[in-house]
Amino acid sequence: MATSNKNIIIYYAVSKNHIKNLELLENIEPTSKFYLIKDQNSLLKNFNKNKNILKFAELDRFLQKNYKNIKCAIMSTAQVRIFPIKLLFYFNIYNIRIISFQETHQLYLHNNKLNNYILPINELYVNSEYEKLTLKINDNNYSNIKVIKWPFFRASELIDKKINISQKYILLILNATNKNNSNSAETYKFQINIIKKIIYNLP
Repeated sequence: MATSNKNIIIYYAVSKNHIKNLELLENIEPTSKFYLIKDQNSLLKNFNKNKNILKFAELDRFLQKNYKNIKCAIMSTAQVRIFPIKLLFYFNIYNIRIISFQETHQLYLHNNKLNNYILPINELYVNSEYEKLTLKINDNNYSNIKVIKWPFFRASELIDKKINISQKYILLILNATNKNNSNSAETYKFQINIIKKIIYNLP
């Protein structure tokens, strides 16, 4: 990141999973001081009281006082909603570098349509060459796109018990239905049919 005197990182979170990601970043960047700003519409309540909480009402004054010492702002989502747009407005006024980490194969899963990373940010770190190339083809206003795969993925978190390897398992990963995500090509009926075919046709 930038010069050594810049030791503040503002982290915008929406979900509990974003708090886990923040804790991983804190371990990677132990010399940085993280300030958490929560989405006004998020369900985040009573998570970790040891975090430095930055309220939106205090943001302008905080940036006025500290902008020279801020490395960057990390946006967990750059959706076109009022709260992220407000954050983007203030970060741009104070010339704060804005970055984001892609959490899913969004373009691959959603028929090349974006919903989480639409607002113009400075740097986007994506998980595959496909996502990077598709973003560039669609000219999504990112000045810098880099492939870093899955920065927050830890296999140990998925292994919470021993699995009997003598048994056979199928892992079926479905997209959100079009009821929950308008970009999805999958309906609830379509997904049920897939599950039924697997049950009836595989031993």
